[in-house]
Amino acid sequence: MHRHARRALALAAVAVLLPAALVGAADAPGADMPKPPKTPIPAFENPLHDAQPGESLRYKVRQIDAEEGWVRYFEERILARTGEGEKVEVLLETVETDAAGEKIFSVDNQRTGWIPAGPKFPMPPGAVWLADKTKDEVLFIGTPPTAAVRCVRRHRQMPVNPAKPDGEKEVTQLWHSHDVPGTGVVKRFPAQGGGERYAISWDKRLPAETCAERAKRYPKQEAPSSPTSGTSPTPEPGMDEPGMSEPGMDEPGMSEPGMADEPAMGEPGMDEPAMDEPGMAEEGMEGGA
Repeated sequence: MHRHARRALALAAVAVLLPAALVGAADAPGADMPKPPKTPIPAFENPLHDAQPGESLRYKVRQIDAEEGWVRYFEERILARTGEGEKVEVLLETVETDAAGEKIFSVDNQRTGWIPAGPKFPMPPGAVWLADKTKDEVLFIGTPPTAAVRCVRRHRQMPVNPAKPDGEKEVTQLWHSHDVPGTGVVKRFPAQGGGERYAISWDKRLPAETCAERAKRYPKQEAPSSPTSGTSPTPEPGMDEPGMSEPGMDEPGMSEPGMADEPAMGEPGMDEPAMDEPGMAEEGMEGGA
């Protein structure tokens, strides 16, 4: 065979084999990637059930329906805990912060208050889990990844209007993890402002004195004796994720929903390695804990 013909055949063979080798290398997990904890996973489903005062969870919410959207930063803090077993309640405070989590801008009143923290998740009226969509996943936190956590990904369906249980439905995707303190929500779509939520860190712990002092802002109220009693039931932060209310307590309010000095994020899920698709394919999808 002519030497040029032999050379052409050899190059063709390399061209066939090379892509397969590259794909295999790209798909293989790196040896330096963080590994999820090996501690036993509790039998109860609600991570809040064993939450303790002082625990905190920082996360970001970013706009996903624009090329250059806003990014907002929040911190959930457990300020107090009462009860046992099915009667456990915790005082959850959610504050909006700067990117470093060092400055508080406002209190998110709709995600702050005393909430049930029994073994099972409290559900809004008419809400159900779509059991066929529930699955276990491992999510990586940070870019580059600094932590890996074991999650249960759930889809919660509920009526858009609770007064019309047979009307239009909306679905929230939630990734809950017992490897993360507080609510255990590692990822959520949609979250505040229709954005997508990602956990950032959970190593900070509030001193007991700070928890006690801030808890004074949210006195526990008894549930109303009847729907016409004229008082509202204790809010359940994060259960239905309505729009953000006005800044609470004595924290100064934000003038803009986003933080102008924070760079816009890219496409959803791009900075979270190994995460599944963040968006919803079905119609009527929406925003739990």
